[in-house]
Amino acid sequence: RDNTRLLATSMAISNLPPEVTRYIEYLRQAYASEPPRSVASSWIRATPGEQHVSLALVQSEREVLYAAMDSFTRFTLHGTEEDIMKPKRTLLLNQIGTSEYGTPPRLVLLQGEQGVGKTHLSRLLSLMWRDRRLFSDHPLFLLLPLRDPHLCSAMTLNDLIHHPDPAIGPAVARWMTERRGQGCLLLLDGYSDLPLAVQWTSIYADLVKGVALERATVVVTSQCLPSILSEPHLPRQPGTQAIQHVEVLGFSDFDVEGYALSALQGDEAEVKSFLS
Repeated sequence: RDNTRLLATSMAISNLPPEVTRYIEYLRQAYASEPPRSVASSWIRATPGEQHVSLALVQSEREVLYAAMDSFTRFTLHGTEEDIMKPKRTLLLNQIGTSEYGTPPRLVLLQGEQGVGKTHLSRLLSLMWRDRRLFSDHPLFLLLPLRDPHLCSAMTLNDLIHHPDPAIGPAVARWMTERRGQGCLLLLDGYSDLPLAVQWTSIYADLVKGVALERATVVVTSQCLPSILSEPHLPRQPGTQAIQHVEVLGFSDFDVEGYALSALQGDEAEVKSFLS
C-alpha cells in the first residue's frame, strides 16, 4: 500500500505544472535560508544523527482498555492547566503523520505549553521536508506562521501563497484545489493564537474541518486543544483516526545536559556555559 502511494506521488511530482514546480523550489530555498533564532538553534542543526525532540502520542480512550496513569504518562504531567490527562506513549519524529491503522490521519495536532518548542519543531519539520528526510510523499509543504498579521487576516487559499511573481499564487491555488489537496501538507503554526472567531470561521477552519482541500494533510500547533479540533467536529472514516494528537514535551535537566554534551561534542567548558 505504501509503495503504491509513493509511486503515485512520484508520478504526480513528475507531472507538476511549471508554476507549482517554481513555487516548490521557492519554498525549499526559503526554508533553507530561515536564520536560526539563537546559537542553540544552530547547534541543533549541526548535531549529527537523530534530532533531540521529545514527543508523546496522546491515546484516546478507544485505543486503550483503561486510562491508567503509567510511569511515562505521569512523567508528562507538570501540574499545570495545560496538562493532557490521557494515556500516552513515546513517539518518534518520523512517526508524525503516520498511523497504526494503515491510512495516515488527515489532521495532526502538535500540542504543548508556551515556550516548549512547537515553532522550532515546525521549522525543523520544514527543513526535513526540504532535505527529503520526511513527508517525501508530499511534494508541497506549506509552513504558515499564524502569528504573522498578514496570514491572520487571510480570507482565501490564494492569500496563503506568497511568491515574487504574482502569477504563481493563483496557479498554485488552482492546482491545489483541483487535486483537493492531495500531496499537499499545510502546517498551521500557532492556531491557538488566532482570534476565536477566526479559529471557527476562516480558511484555516475550513482546512481543519476538511471543507477545503479535504485530501491534504493538515498539521496544527497549539498551546491547548481548540474546540474545533475535538473529534465530534471532524469528519471520520471507518477504520481510521480523525486526528493524531501529539504532545510536544519539555526536557528535564538530565535531558538538556545530555543534549548539550552531544551537540557540543563533550566540550565541558561550552556545556557549562550553555547550562548556566
